[in-house]
Amino acid sequence: MKKFATFLFCFSIILLLFQGCKKDKEDNIDFAIDESKYEKYIFHSDTVGEDYSIYVYVPPSYTQNTTQYYPVLYVLDGDENFRETAGIVEYYAVEKKTTAEAIVIGIGYVNYGNRDRDYTPSNTPDGSGKVENFYRFLETELIPSIEAVYRTDTTATGRGITGHSYGGIATLWGLLYHTNTFSHFLSGSPSLWYGETPGLSAGDTVQHVFFQYESQYAALHTDLSAKLYIGTGTMENGQMGPLTLEFGERLTSRNYPSLNLKYELVEGKEHSTAFIPEMRKGIQFLYAK
Repeated sequence: MKKFATFLFCFSIILLLFQGCKKDKEDNIDFAIDESKYEKYIFHSDTVGEDYSIYVYVPPSYTQNTTQYYPVLYVLDGDENFRETAGIVEYYAVEKKTTAEAIVIGIGYVNYGNRDRDYTPSNTPDGSGKVENFYRFLETELIPSIEAVYRTDTTATGRGITGHSYGGIATLWGLLYHTNTFSHFLSGSPSLWYGETPGLSAGDTVQHVFFQYESQYAALHTDLSAKLYIGTGTMENGQMGPLTLEFGERLTSRNYPSLNLKYELVEGKEHSTAFIPEMRKGIQFLYAK
């Protein structure tokens, strides 16, 4: 399957090149919302023992439609990614009117380095593997506090989570283990190379920990109730593209009746520049009217 994913990745790039160099006019939009459109506060987690910076955006109709309850999108790496993500949500919901309005919650850090702890699934030199504890913080502390204050859809179908890079694999962790809490998942350029281990013998296929988790899930389940978007840039380094396509192919091959999946390559983008197009495409897919 890995050879096929590599072939598919190369073929997809060639196909994209043949589609021409037409630039999407929305590439030039600055989506970041102004500070007047959101609130920020510090939230202490007893579960993690950490202070988080929490950003809150509510749609323009929130103060007018006082009986309406809104879906919520939780954004990892909120210090960097919240303002653009909230702006994209507002752009397609309010200006284009093609997606549902939503409350957007950014989760940032007082100590940026702790994302390597919170977003990784296993203890390696690249991260300490505490993502499950991070989800415990979300489920037992942050989400209840948000839902106590804001008019939100408090069911799993009303909650989404998104992240990029390490945040992308943290999002996929939620897909495999926390669909009782979230139903909408947007994984941008997920670091599926994380937890790479060599085969037992020379020439054996390199193993990646997230593929092991996916196999374990598939062995125990016949369905996966979720809506998932995964995107990766065609110019990203290493195995990012092939691994993303392989992960998407694996999920597709499971034939889960309740999984609504879209995965794709983002033309001409490397790791950092892929973020905005991934959010745009993912939000349009997840929240389409």
